[in-house]
Amino acid sequence: MIKYLLKFVSKEDHANTLLDGTLFMRPACYYHKLENGQGDVCESAVSHEICMYKHSHVPIYCTYAVDEKDMIGGVVDISGQCIRDFKCENGYVVIIDFSQFEQILPTLQSKGAEVDAGLVHYHKLTFDDMAYLIGDTTPKNLFLKPPFFSYQKEFRIIVCQEVYKMGEPPIDHVMYHFPQDLRDIAVSRKISSFKQGDRYLINLEQETIMPIPQI
Repeated sequence: MIKYLLKFVSKEDHANTLLDGTLFMRPACYYHKLENGQGDVCESAVSHEICMYKHSHVPIYCTYAVDEKDMIGGVVDISGQCIRDFKCENGYVVIIDFSQFEQILPTLQSKGAEVDAGLVHYHKLTFDDMAYLIGDTTPKNLFLKPPFFSYQKEFRIIVCQEVYKMGEPPIDHVMYHFPQDLRDIAVSRKISSFKQGDRYLINLEQETIMPIPQI
């Protein structure tokens, strides 16, 4: 069972944007040309062999899911690789109570488009997978990634609407808003305060129950 979502960001302004109730979302194809870690040439693919893409202009929002079994005494252990992938060594982590976030997710103002969300599944797509996904009309392929990325433990939100129209310039990002801010269910912390060697040990229960004042 998911207990918390973590959003790693490089700047405090980005953390505050989320706390203010705004999801800054990129189309899936945005990540094709980024370096490994944050980038993934197979993002939105229906085949991991030849990188055939589908729904590549659908906006996605990525978070790190913390399951109950991932915590020991309320503490979750995040690998340094995960933080480096998102260039957040000097950035922030937004800690979100999942059960409360799940309740408000249907209120996201998505401009009439369906919102889908769930855990990403990590496995190499087979020929049978490709055949199924090509015929599938849903954006299920956006919840499938190569096993290499499994350490990112991603919970993904997508707005099921292509944000690119033929003949128009590609859209870099799109923003969707909740009717209220998230400050009752989320807090922002400097990620470096949790660094222990090459790991980041975050006491999630302490941070959410007894917040530490920002300095």
